[in-house]
Amino acid sequence: MVGLGFIGFGGHAQHHAQHLGQMASVAGVWDPNEELRNKVSSCFRHDTLESLLAAKFVDAVIICSPDEFHLEQMELALRAGKHVFCEKPLIIPGQSIERLIAAFELAKEKKLVITSCHPRRYDRPFLWLLDKVSPKADNPELLQRFGKPISVDYDFSYHKPSSEWKHGRSLMLDHLNHEVDIVNCLFGIQSFSAMKLTDSHDYYSVIGQRDDGIIFRFMGTRALEAHSYHEWCKVRFARGEVEMDMMRGVARVVDHETGTVDEIPELGIDYDSRLTKIMNDFTDCQIIWKQGGYLKPQEMLMNAEVGIVLA
Repeated sequence: MVGLGFIGFGGHAQHHAQHLGQMASVAGVWDPNEELRNKVSSCFRHDTLESLLAAKFVDAVIICSPDEFHLEQMELALRAGKHVFCEKPLIIPGQSIERLIAAFELAKEKKLVITSCHPRRYDRPFLWLLDKVSPKADNPELLQRFGKPISVDYDFSYHKPSSEWKHGRSLMLDHLNHEVDIVNCLFGIQSFSAMKLTDSHDYYSVIGQRDDGIIFRFMGTRALEAHSYHEWCKVRFARGEVEMDMMRGVARVVDHETGTVDEIPELGIDYDSRLTKIMNDFTDCQIIWKQGGYLKPQEMLMNAEVGIVLA
């Protein structure tokens, strides 16, 4: 059983705690807010971060603190011999990528795990698409049918920020790492050039091109009055395209050669299973079975670096 210590225990951390696998349990919680600490049994509460990291039943930590503390707390946890699951972004502008690289090197030296949270990889529409476009797939049907990928567009529309502190937070820094991660997962890791068009707390837009020629256009807003999330992904190939409504779990395949349109309505969505799979990857696959995780260090470093470079 893997004992997990939570650094920061706000709503996001509590959501993670509700989706642990059978081989993990909450073993400690530290949050500077006493009210949040009191949400767990007294035997799990820690008054200081140092106390949590010194606890012998805490094998790994889940870092859900504000962004500016992620890197330092990751370093402290690794020095204490704890595996690390850190919410993104791993670093913010003003912090050096060299420090993050050093943290990964320390983890490798101490045989510790570092991973992060990219639940879109486990969205059912995305898994359906991955099986049909990845060069590693057994039968990359869409590549065979439509030819090489030309571009990837990702767009999202979320509700207005519910927390006041998000009004001073870069939406690009919060989300660009997700979009970059999706394209790398679909078509393999590639270097790229990119340009920020705009960034604020409620709207961001970035365009770029990978070394393999694939163009990407990412944008998103947080302006809806209703508390809702909407996401769309479009992949353009030489002879066709796929459009997916990620939140409705449907897809549309357009054949430019014949003009036919195929509706794929049965993909579905399953939000809860995404976090469970990520937690299982961290505790079961990586810590217990010592297998490679769903995120490579190179991917996490690229996801982190692009945000601070463009910011």
